[in-house]
Amino acid sequence: MKILKQMIYAALFIPLLFCGKIDAQIIETDSSETEEAEIILTVEEPPQFPGGESARMEFLRDNIKYPQTARESGIQGTVYVSFIVERNGSLTNIKILRSIGGGCDELVIRIVKCMPKWKPGKQDGKTVRVQFTMPVKFTLNDGEKKSKKERKKEKKEKKKATKKDKNNLLF
Repeated sequence: MKILKQMIYAALFIPLLFCGKIDAQIIETDSSETEEAEIILTVEEPPQFPGGESARMEFLRDNIKYPQTARESGIQGTVYVSFIVERNGSLTNIKILRSIGGGCDELVIRIVKCMPKWKPGKQDGKTVRVQFTMPVKFTLNDGEKKSKKERKKEKKEKKKATKKDKNNLLF
């Protein structure tokens, strides 16, 4: 057993003799750099749109125009968008988390990019970077809603009309 221990120690320490001098460097990091890179999900004081929740809803209502493609296709639903509210209130890293298509996702990204600076979130009395997720709901009015049958029928009629137009051009 004693010989086995000596062999293990030899195997571990003999390579160190041939390695030469090992330099160790201590690298100090500025704590403010680390804090700035940190993104917080839940904070004591969450970020706010200027004027509060009602102002944000009004901003969305005033700036969202239902995309024509989505309207024609009868697309409805909720787009979930995520972004980071920076320490200065600007919005960065805008991403769609849940898509519904029909141009709605692109519209939401464009509108978030147009938003004014937010009041940043706070943790322990200091402004911090906060990830924020916002739902944006797209709903058609009752008169604009079409069943799948109606949309299929319209599509067939358009194809027929296009075919008819092509036939008229040939004669």
